[in-house]
Amino acid sequence: MSATHAAWPTDLAPTATTTRDLLERAHTLKGQYLRTRGPVSVAQWESFDQALYRLLVELLSQRTVGPGPVDRAALPLYDIVKAYPTPLAPFPGAPELTPADAGRLIGCSTSTIRARILRGEITATRTSTGWQIPHHSLDLRSDVRPADPTDPQPLARIAVTLGVLTDVLHEHQRLPEKPDLGTGPLLRLAHDVLRDTDAISRHTLALIEPEGVGRVLAITRHAAASTARLAHTASEPLPYAAVPPPTRDRSVRAALSPSPGASTTYELGLLDRALADWTRAARSELAQSVPSVEVIRNITSHGVHIYATLDALLGAEDSETVPSVRAQLRATAQELQRAGAAWGPATTTVRPSPNYVEAAQHLHDALEEAIRCAPDLGSRQRERAFDSLTAASHDMAALTREIGPIPGRLIDAGILFAHARAVEADTDRLRARLRGRLVTLHYSDLPDLEAANTAAQRATELTERELCRHLAARRQPAPQTEPSLGPQL
Repeated sequence: MSATHAAWPTDLAPTATTTRDLLERAHTLKGQYLRTRGPVSVAQWESFDQALYRLLVELLSQRTVGPGPVDRAALPLYDIVKAYPTPLAPFPGAPELTPADAGRLIGCSTSTIRARILRGEITATRTSTGWQIPHHSLDLRSDVRPADPTDPQPLARIAVTLGVLTDVLHEHQRLPEKPDLGTGPLLRLAHDVLRDTDAISRHTLALIEPEGVGRVLAITRHAAASTARLAHTASEPLPYAAVPPPTRDRSVRAALSPSPGASTTYELGLLDRALADWTRAARSELAQSVPSVEVIRNITSHGVHIYATLDALLGAEDSETVPSVRAQLRATAQELQRAGAAWGPATTTVRPSPNYVEAAQHLHDALEEAIRCAPDLGSRQRERAFDSLTAASHDMAALTREIGPIPGRLIDAGILFAHARAVEADTDRLRARLRGRLVTLHYSDLPDLEAANTAAQRATELTERELCRHLAARRQPAPQTEPSLGPQL
């Protein structure tokens, strides 16, 4: 199954983007959309509708449901995709269709499709697993287009975000060295997307042209029923998958990627240099009189990536302290994710410097390569990489301490902004919303930011201490026993 190749949203960070980043962005855009009152065209809704279907199919493709071993935990997702109301178009690049798939796409029963095949109305090939129908044999719609990334309508921007999320998941699945995302996290992702879809589709019913109401109502019912079915997965962690945007430095990717047929090797110097350059660039950005909020969010995202790499290295160790360290790494990653999300729609309108963007891209590639090679590293290489990343955990704790006072400083100076449509409106903000302007944010607009930053700072410091404790335990010499001299009288 090929990726959707969605256009990259221009307002996403120009550095590594994770599934959680994209889900948080979609959730924020949902809040903006629920405050809109402008009309929604059928074409805009269909772009969102198809982006949702593509994402659900991609989630299902990460599991084995069908011929061969069945992942029974993923059966709810299989049923949700199967029950999707007459998809507007098949997933691009999908293989030939079964009669059941064809029936869902054109809105008729499987027996009707088989009868049409036997009458010669539909071209199909009989295989050992049943009939296979090429797409061109069916009268399918070809006018459903991906959402325009330049469309300011929040619904269109949500559709673009879902398309990019599908690409991130597909890229993760395409590389065999990437770790499995896990059924529980994938079901949690489906639950969160469908929960937002329920709210989005209910709001759309009042805005869409009359001819589109029936389709929106069908998706509303499906999303509500699917969300209820997946409610038990709401406490699962979200899957971690990350890719840089298409504008990345491809020369670095080429340098890090192994050539075909090459053995698995890892140049530790790349990781050391990438960590040092990124830390230096991050501190320089935070030292600016008006730092970029985009950089702050990205620092938290890279912190999660650093801890994920440490977790991958620990997965190959067998030590008494490993379970507690891995638990602390995951807890800290969650706190960092909350801290990044707590900034909400805030911006200082300052963009990251080219130096920071380049350093962040290089670090992302180095960390991904470390995760890829972790299972095959020798003990000395693993120890060296672990030492480098433990030092980086010290830098992360220092960076979160530097971030701590920044929100208060920006709010007090009146230089933290957001689009008026993204915040609660009073009389002045209503005028700004009508004119499409930015408004100054107050403490009440970001009620969780201070607590989230404090929790992230505390968690990174605990992780730093836990890692140092693990290193000390690992380096203790094994106790030596006295040689037996035989029985003593």
